[in-house]
Amino acid sequence: MDKQTIINQVKEFNQECKNQGFGLSFCALVPDMPAYEQTSYTLQVFASWIEGMAWSDIFDILVPILFETTTIEVREKLYRIDIYDKNGNIHCWFPDLIIENQINYNPQMVHLMQ
Repeated sequence: MDKQTIINQVKEFNQECKNQGFGLSFCALVPDMPAYEQTSYTLQVFASWIEGMAWSDIFDILVPILFETTTIEVREKLYRIDIYDKNGNIHCWFPDLIIENQINYNPQMVHLMQ
């Protein structure tokens, strides 16, 4: 499956989160093995509405939306979902994989060199 198909469907997920009142301030795909073309991805998300919520409640909101907006083939490429709160670290090094970025996160390729 090509990367653009995955990006497009995750964009649909991001838009549907907004439509349902659960907008994401940050949504990005991080390749699990950047040098490998057919890699799986980690979906990273941040939203202010998650503050104080149990992780299970957050997943109860996001996972059904993900299933509504993505095919099984795309979901098979999503190895995990990382949810960050206001104190979390976001590690996304590839600008073309950022779906939403209201927090002005600036990917740093330097992390790959460490």
